[in-house]
Amino acid sequence: MVFFASACAETKPVWLPNGNHPAFSTGQYLIGIGVATRTRDKDGDIQRADANARAEIAKQIQVHLEEQMLSVSEHRIENHGGSKPVRESSNESITIRNRQHVIFTVEGVEIIDRFFDEKAKCHYSMAVMHKARTSARLTAEAEDLYEQSAQLEHESDTLLSRNELVMSIQKLIVATQKYEDADTKRMVASICGGPQILKIRENPCLKLNQILEKIHIICLSGNGQHAQIGRSLPEPVKVMAVYDRDIPVARLPLLAQFQARSEKSDMTVHCDDKGVAVITVSDIGKTGKEENALKIGPAWRDVVRAALKENSDAWQDRLRSPILEVGYKLRTENTSNVIIISSIENMDTVIKLEKFNHRLIRQLKESGFTVKGIEICNGQCTPNEVMKQFADKADLLVLVDGSIAFSGYRAGFPIYRAHMTLTCCDLIRKDISATSGGESIAGASDKTKAAQKAIYQVLDELSGDFVRKMKERLQ
Repeated sequence: MVFFASACAETKPVWLPNGNHPAFSTGQYLIGIGVATRTRDKDGDIQRADANARAEIAKQIQVHLEEQMLSVSEHRIENHGGSKPVRESSNESITIRNRQHVIFTVEGVEIIDRFFDEKAKCHYSMAVMHKARTSARLTAEAEDLYEQSAQLEHESDTLLSRNELVMSIQKLIVATQKYEDADTKRMVASICGGPQILKIRENPCLKLNQILEKIHIICLSGNGQHAQIGRSLPEPVKVMAVYDRDIPVARLPLLAQFQARSEKSDMTVHCDDKGVAVITVSDIGKTGKEENALKIGPAWRDVVRAALKENSDAWQDRLRSPILEVGYKLRTENTSNVIIISSIENMDTVIKLEKFNHRLIRQLKESGFTVKGIEICNGQCTPNEVMKQFADKADLLVLVDGSIAFSGYRAGFPIYRAHMTLTCCDLIRKDISATSGGESIAGASDKTKAAQKAIYQVLDELSGDFVRKMKERLQ
């Protein structure tokens, strides 16, 4: 029977303000009182008061449910050696799952009375939920879900015996979800006074975690490559997913993470039937570090979505397994070692070669390069020759080839002509990354000053453009 108080009644109903009603004892019913301030939308006000009354019942269930589920969570964590981060993650998942089921259980709530307080300008609603009926319904649903969970776990075992790992995991995810749904319904039924359901099985999540711990990603090729900003790794990274050390995990989705130029990039690839996946890394970003890592692990979010046919926040970060880190070296001017190879004909007759090299070293260092050493080459040195000779000693070679010669007198002053070619040999890529060439004529009061002026003049003219080309090729 539903009672409605007159909107014009001056006397408040007996259930205000504390919810006591002679026809609905607290032993048999959960009671909630909802209130909504009057607006111009009377129907909307009543609906809000009704909703608030239902919400009050939901809060009562939620408080008791959180206490029970938190207690269960703490017990399981202590038994299985959970650390603080696991404890926090478990509690957060409980809260989300809890709210979903409380919303479900309050669907059977009845609004049995309403009242409008003219003086307070408020609408009131009284909602009740019959404990015994709710408990019986949820108990039956929980038993059914436990049976479904057991069947799914059996199917998962069969798939695992056939090495169909991904499908086996998906079955266990659904089995775990149904088991925990049943757990929640069982607890709500208990809150409503129903009998405890005897559980004879552990949560399938325990078996699921045991499987995940045995899944590893191993690198087949592509580790330790040299990278350039804004470009792809020279070779794709090939990895393999294995279970229990040597069983390939076919069709497992993998999540690869690295620093792209714009932001951190997430890329999903799938293993083939042999458990192998090929990852092409492109648009690499600057990190400020020489040693960097491509992190690769199972894309569990995709596996959960495929299993449950939806995104589930409750499973966020719940599935974990070891992550593989594939290293790569990021090539920038700050992480590139340079050796200078000098070969300038007739240099020592007019200027010390060391003095000239120090000038070039300063210009390279000002641009961020690290100069590892200087080598003197007597005679002509070709790029192919020096790249073979210094292959394992540096990242870049700067080959300085040229000549300086006396060109006579002009107006009584000695004139010198200097010719120079600067070549950057990339020892990582084994090619020529930059080249600049030119010549200069200069005169001075004596031959030494004229020669210095000519050689420094051509160096200064070439070095700016040359170093810029070196940096561009790295980026």
